[in-house]
Amino acid sequence: MRAPLVRARDVEKRFGEHTVLSGIDLELQEGQVISLLGPSGSGKSTFLRCINLLEQIDSGEIRYRDEVLGFELRDGVYHPLAEKRKSRQRVHFGMVFQQFNLFPHLTALENVCEGLRVVQRQSRAEAEERGRFLLDRVGLADKAGQYPAMLSGGQQQRVAIARALAPRPAVMLFDEPTSALDPELVGEVLDVMRELADAGMTMLIVTHEMNFAREVSDAVALLDQGRIVEFGAPEQVLTDPQSERAKAFVNAMKRK
Repeated sequence: MRAPLVRARDVEKRFGEHTVLSGIDLELQEGQVISLLGPSGSGKSTFLRCINLLEQIDSGEIRYRDEVLGFELRDGVYHPLAEKRKSRQRVHFGMVFQQFNLFPHLTALENVCEGLRVVQRQSRAEAEERGRFLLDRVGLADKAGQYPAMLSGGQQQRVAIARALAPRPAVMLFDEPTSALDPELVGEVLDVMRELADAGMTMLIVTHEMNFAREVSDAVALLDQGRIVEFGAPEQVLTDPQSERAKAFVNAMKRK
């Protein structure tokens, strides 16, 4: 098997005296889709934020290929990277949050293009060509000139996905991307994610959509109290979980 694209080893994260992540080990191969499941407060979103360097881990390490994320080794000691160097590492990842976080004063196309122009210094024409391609990919080619307030929640989240894809990240991180949507709008966002998975995009997904996780994931990790309590193929974890905690969680989700 090839070396993993992302590898977390014994990752711990604390907020004050509260331990949010405790000994997380996970490997994500190129082209693989892993869904992170678990109750609220189990550390799923924090883990994504640590990978994307929005939070700094307290111990362990996270690597992208052979590169340690967020730290450099000097004299046998890991030192946090400066923000500029973190930003260079962050381009490997596209992140889609629960909230859409679109700029309200920019059109859908401008939201997708903004990072390409400001961060990557692309020309307007080059950025707009990429932006229009991605809006078409998420089914919003006809909404390029509309502002976020003119779009439904599902459409706004699809613009956010296009924006995250714009700099051609190697890994897409989804943090409960449908949790803020009305139920009738969830499907259109999941359809876009399903198409990305079918196209071979490497993805790490925090979700409560059990059927979706079963359908698109190569593996499922169940977190509880900052630990991975069960990991395996979706059919195994979601149909025949082995640990008592996993059984309780799966049964509770089935009753919803």
